[in-house]
Amino acid sequence: MRKLAVGVVVILLPVVLVFKSIFVAGSLAWGDAPHFFPEEIRELVLEPLAWTSRGNNFGGVNKYVFVWPLMALYGLISNNDLAIRILFYIPSVVFSVLGALLLTKYLKLSKVTQFFTGAVYLLNTYFLLLVDGGQVGVALAYGLFPFAMLRIKKFLDSPSLKAYYFSLFVLLFLTIADPRVAIIAVLTVAIWQVLELKLKRLGYLIPLLVAWIGVSMYWIFPLLKNDAIGVLVSSNPAVFGEITRPPVYFAGIPVLVFLGGLLKKERTYFVFLLLFLSFSFLTLGIIPFEKVPFGFAFRDSTKFFIPMILFAGILIGNAADKFKNFLFSAVCFLYILFLIYPAVVGKMNFVLSSRNPGNDYQKIYENLKADDSFFRCNDYQKIYENLKADDSFFRSVWFPERHPLTFELEQKPALNAVELAKERPFAAINAGEDVLNFLNNKDFTNLFRLFGIKYLVLSGNARQVSQSQEDEKSWNTILELVEENKNLDRVDWGVSFPVYKLKEDTYPDFYSVDQIVLVVGPDLGLKYIFTPSIYLEDGKWDPRILEGKDKGSIKILFNGKGKDDLVMGLLQKYFVSPYQNSASQWAVHQTDQYLKYKYELLIRGISFTDFDYSRGIAFSTIPGEKIKFSFNVPKDGTYILAVRSMNEKGSGLVWKVDTKNLKKGNFDYEYKNDSQISILNAVALVPESEYEKALNLANAFVSNFGIIDTPNLKSMGEIKTLDVSKYGTLKYKFKTPSSGFWVIHNQKYNELWKLKVPVYSMVNGFYVKPGWNDLSIEFRGQENVRWGIYFSSILLILVAIVYLWRKS
Repeated sequence: MRKLAVGVVVILLPVVLVFKSIFVAGSLAWGDAPHFFPEEIRELVLEPLAWTSRGNNFGGVNKYVFVWPLMALYGLISNNDLAIRILFYIPSVVFSVLGALLLTKYLKLSKVTQFFTGAVYLLNTYFLLLVDGGQVGVALAYGLFPFAMLRIKKFLDSPSLKAYYFSLFVLLFLTIADPRVAIIAVLTVAIWQVLELKLKRLGYLIPLLVAWIGVSMYWIFPLLKNDAIGVLVSSNPAVFGEITRPPVYFAGIPVLVFLGGLLKKERTYFVFLLLFLSFSFLTLGIIPFEKVPFGFAFRDSTKFFIPMILFAGILIGNAADKFKNFLFSAVCFLYILFLIYPAVVGKMNFVLSSRNPGNDYQKIYENLKADDSFFRCNDYQKIYENLKADDSFFRSVWFPERHPLTFELEQKPALNAVELAKERPFAAINAGEDVLNFLNNKDFTNLFRLFGIKYLVLSGNARQVSQSQEDEKSWNTILELVEENKNLDRVDWGVSFPVYKLKEDTYPDFYSVDQIVLVVGPDLGLKYIFTPSIYLEDGKWDPRILEGKDKGSIKILFNGKGKDDLVMGLLQKYFVSPYQNSASQWAVHQTDQYLKYKYELLIRGISFTDFDYSRGIAFSTIPGEKIKFSFNVPKDGTYILAVRSMNEKGSGLVWKVDTKNLKKGNFDYEYKNDSQISILNAVALVPESEYEKALNLANAFVSNFGIIDTPNLKSMGEIKTLDVSKYGTLKYKFKTPSSGFWVIHNQKYNELWKLKVPVYSMVNGFYVKPGWNDLSIEFRGQENVRWGIYFSSILLILVAIVYLWRKS
């Protein structure tokens, strides 16, 4: 009993020192930690949203429906500081050590091994960085991981209905925290069984996985149906978990691990060592998970640290137990504490630092909501009060990104400035890879006005602990560019950082226009930014949906292009992207690398302004380099081979077409660089009959809609406001305009809004006709969320009925 008490005290002291900020009053809104103001937190208890502006500039598919049950509890607690502690931080700490102890106890490992497993699993740099960086979901999943391992292992070792249900519900709770960690837990146990040569027991995983998927349908179904998979993938590498070479004194960890795996000749510890090595390999991130179904979720391989650390703790504990020497065990424990000494002495950067967000953020809050008792940070409270006092729809943009204490509602979204250049209108005026380069164009405020951005908050980077001279210089340049802009007024909210407001009124969330311009060619630029335009060549929509629309609703503008471009724009389903090549010596860039390849071409003397049909480009700077494509020819016949390309002498991408008589089978095409620089955007093999249909449709478009030239665009920027009312979750009603054919919804374009066309290659627009009955707008993806909840509910009820029936 004395040894137990000593062990508890020994491990409790560093835990208190490291995690003290979690157990005392104060804001923990740092990094990725959620924070909700009173108006926001009430919305959490409602049904999960399929579409959200939180974390998505201009809105986007909700990627985090899986955490909805936990966030509903968050809303019911209705106190942000209390909820985040009760639901995330405290459980992650308590479950981490408790789960590790229970798992090692089940494995009948020694008391020393149990102690070190709990100590290592709780007090390691990975977990401390999760907590300090506000990665609350992953931190909670980290804490639940040993419990899930324990329950699944028990189920496979001694299958029973009771063990099955325990495993299922623990796995479900882990999934609510982070599905990726739940998948890793199942994978870990499966590998464990294989290494223990218990292959027959793996079959019991099948009914467990079937039921697990069934009760998880509330987020899996909308994930698949709402195309959230596409937005789960980022073209930017994950920054969290990036490491530098550790100091040499960390070398003691692998030494202790290998000692623990090799000193005892028992097979069990050798299996633990193999498991440790397996997940050590996976943490390297060299396996192309993106080629595995749903493998994109593991592009950040740091999640594999979780089982690796767990088995490392077991092996280190075994090494300490092997020597049977109190002094050796004490040295090992002190060594572990030494490795995390910055956390022990309070030198972490965010959540674990007891760092106060500062007076500025409380003042922001005060400007939005007069409630001095809710926040301790005056500056953000003042900004909150000011933003909330503005009754109109508007967006605020935070430079360089949103602070965790940012206030936002559905009608007052907050944007990350560094992500604006992901949208084409902002990227088009960028001259380099710097995502904030568009600030150099003084008319960028016209874009802000168009997309409802009223306030600019230059609060700095809350994630950045210290600035280099280069960082400071860049930030000062941003401050100067904004300060010098004559279209902005600085507001006096009593905060220590600059806040600006647009002088002119911004566009509303919904409005209507008489006509829309179909642009064949590049962006119209800021000069005509208030002309509602849709771009044939952005590759986001099917232009054939314009067939049958009223002749007064659309005008066609050939912006440096001709009718051949219009024809090919109607045949996009036949386009093959450069990255779909069969062999290549060229540099290939996907469409989300627009700023990069645009800059690469600019430094080579080519000003690239074209759209790329969302297919990306390939370019070559060495004459003679080849890129090859392989086409499937469905039947004998005549085909049109079309290639969209340019070289250093061209002023833009042009289509070159050739007629081919081909036999059924494979057709290989090779494109060779015959210039100093060649650029390739798309290759298409089109049946001649389909090409003729597209040609006839292009002629009909020109005849029906008519052509407009740029001088006549100036009069097309007038908008009409709409009386829109919300009548359900993501549902809006409005009266059909007495004139005008297009309603524009200032949210990011998505087909599930059923709005048909991306206006400005960015926001939603749809066709209406005067005289139609009153119309409604609805994000259809919300139905997919509801169906997912229905599926999960039915499965849970069935599981409960079976359990009660078998129990009785």
